[in-house]
Amino acid sequence: MSRRIEALAARRENLLARSETLRVELREDAAAIAHRLSAGNRLVALARSGPVRLLLAAAAALLLFGRRRLVFKTAAKLWMLYPALRLIAPKLIAYRQRRSAARGVNRRL
Repeated sequence: MSRRIEALAARRENLLARSETLRVELREDAAAIAHRLSAGNRLVALARSGPVRLLLAAAAALLLFGRRRLVFKTAAKLWMLYPALRLIAPKLIAYRQRRSAARGVNRRL
């Protein structure tokens, strides 16, 4: 009986070591997948924001009603401005938050 118990204990140790190895590999794979999908997550978050949703709806309406040239012309202009807007947007957001916070303080007084 003691040999059977030793064999089972050895098998258990082997299974625990294998389980830990598989957990580590699973964590690494999950991190790799999350890294690959991060761009998609950012794109979805951007598409869900209010101004972008409105812009997409307007572009879809223009495409639906046959104003393709206007949509592409506007998209080309926005694409040219995107790098500048990307740099300025955090500063504008911070300015707006400071301004609204200051208004909130004045309203309480």
